[in-house]
Amino acid sequence: MLELKGFRLDQDIQTVSAWKQDMSNLLGLGQFVKMFPDEKLFKTNQVDFLGETWDCMLGVTNNKIYKIALSGKASNINEKAYNYFLDLYGKPSESKKNLCIWETSTANLTLSKHWLFRVVNIIATSGTPFHS
Repeated sequence: MLELKGFRLDQDIQTVSAWKQDMSNLLGLGQFVKMFPDEKLFKTNQVDFLGETWDCMLGVTNNKIYKIALSGKASNINEKAYNYFLDLYGKPSESKKNLCIWETSTANLTLSKHWLFRVVNIIATSGTPFHS
């Protein structure tokens, strides 16, 4: 199962030892769309990935992580992240100007760059339908 910086898709949230803050009150507001009735959203400490510092959010349903979202300042990180996932998973399943998607047997990975906000996002979503 896919793991990003110590967080693993389908991992029980109770086994996450890193600091986490429940941000579930944001679900349904703005960009935080609630996908499952029991969904929770957690913010964690910033993580280092590919030599850069990223903000990290975890989407949880049925007490298991189903989404890992990293957000970092755009510099050359978009190219670093693209090459990292290209080495791991090969050519993206779908690719547009500022968006690449890799569909794997256990997860989907999305790499997007937002020029206006100068932000790069990496979102890993579990392919396991374990929600209740």
